[in-house]
Amino acid sequence: MNAQIRENISTCSVCNAIQPEQCREPLKPSEVPKGPWLKIGVDHFHLDSVDYLIAVDYYPNYFEVDRLSDTVASTVIHKMKAHMDRHGIPDVVSNGKAENSVKTCKTLMKKALLANSDIYLALVDFRNTPSEKLGSS
Repeated sequence: MNAQIRENISTCSVCNAIQPEQCREPLKPSEVPKGPWLKIGVDHFHLDSVDYLIAVDYYPNYFEVDRLSDTVASTVIHKMKAHMDRHGIPDVVSNGKAENSVKTCKTLMKKALLANSDIYLALVDFRNTPSEKLGSS
């Protein structure tokens, strides 16, 4: 299945329009937590004049993206409280994995915009794709 996905991406005009300019550095694997939402990464990013907050779970690499009306602390805290209400309070909050998730999320969003597709459907498709690490979505 991975070979079919690589083949599909290599022939996709939208995917080829959003290619990274530099070669990727090899990732340094981090220790996988024993369960979901025990270790998360959090970061802020800006795309097309809109601010977003991303929170990524180190266990399944699942991330959530929130549009921010502004970047003041109270707004970010409110969004993080909502995440913690849904998933629980994590043991560790860092930003290492969040940077990679920002790159992934921005790429998905740009591709959806170029293809005149729904950004949220692109995120659903991404989340429904089985992870090599876990063997499931």
